[in-house]
Amino acid sequence: MPSPYYAAVGCGIQIDLGTSVGDVVRGEVRVMAMPQGLRLDVGAPAFYECFDARGRAIASGALRAGSNNIDMAEHHGIVVVRIIREGAAYAQRVVLP
Repeated sequence: MPSPYYAAVGCGIQIDLGTSVGDVVRGEVRVMAMPQGLRLDVGAPAFYECFDARGRAIASGALRAGSNNIDMAEHHGIVVVRIIREGAAYAQRVVLP
């Protein structure tokens, strides 16, 4: 039951909620699992972090614009890859063979 003290009031303010993650980073990032590790394609220089299924950091570093190969031969299973650029972040889960 609605509160008797609440009344909807119209106003001319429009609120757009967004994190900017999809617009700034997602369209410029491609993460692929390869037999020898990961291939990260980014549209601009960025930073990456990789975490195992338990949340432990297993790799990190800088990425140059274009294709980047990350050696993950010692790691198997689910890996979370986070790409950080210009204050925005994009995360994706991948399965390494």
